[in-house]
Amino acid sequence: MQIQGKEYLIEKVFSNDFEFKIPAFQRAYAWQAEHANDLYDDLFEAANAYPDRAAESAPLYFLGSVVTIKADNSPVAEVVDGQQRLTTLSLLISLLRYAIKDQRKSEYLSDFLSAKGDPFLGTDGRPRLAVRDDDQQYYADIFVSANGVRRLVDEAVNDPRTISAKNMIENAKSLLRRIGDASQHQLERLATFLLKRCVLVVVSSPDLDSAFRIFSVLNDRGLNLSAADILKAEVLQHLPEDARSTPARRWESLEDDLGSDAFEDLISQIRMIYKRQIVSNIAAEYRKDILPEFKGTQFIDDVLEPYGRHMETVRSCSHEGHRVSDSINTVFRFLNMIDNSDWVAPALVVMKTSSSQPERVLEQLQHLERLAAFMLVSRMSRVPRIKRYGEMLGQLLADPAALPSAADLSSEEKARFRNQLSGDLYLLNNVPKYILLRLESCLNDSDALWNHRVISIEHVLPQNPSADSEWCGKFSDTQREILTHKIGNLVILSRKKNSSAKAYDFAKKKQSYFGRAGGTSFAWTNGVVSQEDWTPELIEQRTVDAVSHLADFWNLGE
Repeated sequence: MQIQGKEYLIEKVFSNDFEFKIPAFQRAYAWQAEHANDLYDDLFEAANAYPDRAAESAPLYFLGSVVTIKADNSPVAEVVDGQQRLTTLSLLISLLRYAIKDQRKSEYLSDFLSAKGDPFLGTDGRPRLAVRDDDQQYYADIFVSANGVRRLVDEAVNDPRTISAKNMIENAKSLLRRIGDASQHQLERLATFLLKRCVLVVVSSPDLDSAFRIFSVLNDRGLNLSAADILKAEVLQHLPEDARSTPARRWESLEDDLGSDAFEDLISQIRMIYKRQIVSNIAAEYRKDILPEFKGTQFIDDVLEPYGRHMETVRSCSHEGHRVSDSINTVFRFLNMIDNSDWVAPALVVMKTSSSQPERVLEQLQHLERLAAFMLVSRMSRVPRIKRYGEMLGQLLADPAALPSAADLSSEEKARFRNQLSGDLYLLNNVPKYILLRLESCLNDSDALWNHRVISIEHVLPQNPSADSEWCGKFSDTQREILTHKIGNLVILSRKKNSSAKAYDFAKKKQSYFGRAGGTSFAWTNGVVSQEDWTPELIEQRTVDAVSHLADFWNLGE
């Protein structure tokens, strides 16, 4: 069985060396905008990390591996693993071709999207990547053809029919917004870096069975070593052989206590504490800049185990032994609802540097949570988010007793926060439940929030009421468009939604959801139960009241 693995620059990945095909057995292209944006942000940051150095001489950036079925004498490569990455990279190349105004450079990028035909050999031109059959024509028309992205921008393309095509379009639109914020110099630098310095390992096998075995090994058996595995070996190899067993057991015990995913996150968070920026190779950062500071088992003694203990407290919300412990754990619960883990590094530093002063811990964590909430609601992207947390980390490490100014919100940020809370809150991804529960904590005993196994969000005024319902009689189309998704029209329930009750008239819906007496354990929801009618004016007033409560809690005044 001939199995080969080799590193290729992206300019060679999308070349005549390969004809990538996504076979029919593959699932749909599933990356969402957040995945595509994270890849773009990481590449953009790496491409501009050394502004005084030409992009083509920047350090290599490893993009992972692709597993294919490929014969030695043929460029045809069926993709067993790596579809998401290859497809997203091709989308990015297509969007850069559209956005770069230098015609010569723009046309050059076309070569990485499609191969030219050879009239002497009788071959036709073809896309470098052939996605699944149901999606190929749509993909080729928009992302391979010269004017496809222009038609997408002008909204002159047909609506996508498949999940894959829908995800391609949504990701492309999101990436175009990112690209629109960059200068021409930055885009050209990014294109150069992507082609000349980014590397994929292409693993090729002659048949499907062996390709799947390779995929299984790489993903399930850990031969593609994690940063934690590499770091452990790096620490232990510098110890005398007869002194390795005890620190190895301590390392493994902590990993078992946290679980592999949380332990891997711990390794990443410790790196963030020391480097305070996005990097492409965690293991290399440790080897070069972090581990040389420590001798023997100092890294385990002074860093890994202390931060590991605090990581367990942060993730399990299990601070104890002080009168403010319940309040600290409430903040942890809300932080753990944030849709990223970038806040964890500052929380770990707060816990480590101020653990003997719980009141200080609580105050600093409250500042951290407000910043994290603002970033969540404003949908701040990862690069500026990491930069802000990096500044906060530097200040915490320099003066643990002070409240870091990087966690403060400017007047402009406070206004933006209030505006987002006042707007179509329900339409913000991963935001409504967090904000409604935070509002409830302002109105009620916050500890009671966590006693419910199921918490769901419901619109009082339905999203799509029938034309003959009372809702369409009381609310004009304009009013429904403006008010439906505002916080004043949203409530939280401690049960799954009753889909059949969505379009009930107000009196019947109130009874169906909340019962005639007793209401619910949620104060904000009980405010609906006490109403005789549901009107546009009431939604507007409830929105004002909710934002006022949250603004007071987070100090969002001028």
